[in-house]
Amino acid sequence: MFSNYAVPARRLLVSTLVTNLGNGMNTLVVGKLLYDRTGSAASFGGVIVAEFLTALALQLFAGSLTDRFPPRRSLYLAELLRGLVILACALAVLVPALTVPAVLFAVLTINVGKAFYRAAVFAYTAQLVPQEQLAHFNAQNNALFQTGQLLGLALAAPLIQFLGTPAAFAFNGLSFVASALLVGVPGAAAEAARDDGAAPTRPNVLADWAAFVGRLRDNRLLLALIVLACGDFLSVALMNLHLVPLVDRTYGGQVVLLSLFDGALALGSLALLFVLGKRISTLDTVTFGAMGLFVQALCVFLMSRGFPPLLNAAVMVVSGAGTALSLAMFATSLQRHSLGGEKGKTTSARIMVTSVLALAVIPVATALMHRSIEWSLLFFSGTLATFGAATALLAVFLNAWAARRTLGASATPRSSDD
Repeated sequence: MFSNYAVPARRLLVSTLVTNLGNGMNTLVVGKLLYDRTGSAASFGGVIVAEFLTALALQLFAGSLTDRFPPRRSLYLAELLRGLVILACALAVLVPALTVPAVLFAVLTINVGKAFYRAAVFAYTAQLVPQEQLAHFNAQNNALFQTGQLLGLALAAPLIQFLGTPAAFAFNGLSFVASALLVGVPGAAAEAARDDGAAPTRPNVLADWAAFVGRLRDNRLLLALIVLACGDFLSVALMNLHLVPLVDRTYGGQVVLLSLFDGALALGSLALLFVLGKRISTLDTVTFGAMGLFVQALCVFLMSRGFPPLLNAAVMVVSGAGTALSLAMFATSLQRHSLGGEKGKTTSARIMVTSVLALAVIPVATALMHRSIEWSLLFFSGTLATFGAATALLAVFLNAWAARRTLGASATPRSSDD
């Protein structure tokens, strides 16, 4: 499967699988740990808010700094340091008084590392893989990402059930350490020596962003896409917020249902890739991005109805497919419309706008959850429907504009040379 790639590229693929074994259970374990100790969704909502605050603070720096240092080294350090910190925090949560601060510190560390990890993987992949193999490599990397998530979810319930939540938390730290060893083992150092010898330059972060914002003023379509593309990122955060309280209040807190429901979301994402395959590249990105948001909004509404567990899991499979569709469509649209050499800042801008919106939306959802999980899910559904409607209006505008251009071109008289 990986034989066409050089050894460092194969190690990178395996590290994606390993790190996501822990990531697959991380949100689930953190939510379960805090909900068990506090009995409130507010503490987990605080964790998600902390994640977005961290993302908001770091996105200005992660892309610029990673571009100026060897990406393999950045990737190795990001994985190793957050793995060691999480292992220490897993020991701390054994003391009840330290549970909440230890979890918050671990989440902070994970997200600090995540900002640099994403940028480093993107840059390192471009260095390792020939241009003609990039698309296939990225597809395999994404498949291993989803596989790792599913395997992690499958391990979450038995680890929590038989070893306890702190042990499952520690497993996440071990997965980061293992991933770091895979990309940073001595055999990879020689092959990446040319990267490690790179001389870092001093970044001018503020000047870079000032120029980027100035160009956004002249590219309002890109600005609109950055804002609308926040809908699916918010969807993932809100789903993570609701999952543990939904199982606790609607289904009696059965631990196995946490893995079933979260696994159903990941399965839906994989199913979409298998069903559409290469045909996904032929879809209108804005129109089908709106469709993905509407599918998610409908599924969240159905989740509020309190269906039996298996039926609710089926709804979540469809919701996962809708999430995968909107993520793929918005990412492709942003890549097509972003300016050359500024794709990193485009992605960072999307994450920063999402963070600001999340700081407004998540406290409302948490407050509603104290009254009723149904009301909170309906708010969740309405938020997605709003983003879907705005995206659909943009699609109508773009299609009408394209039609006018086509008619104008066909009405233009041809010269005698034609």
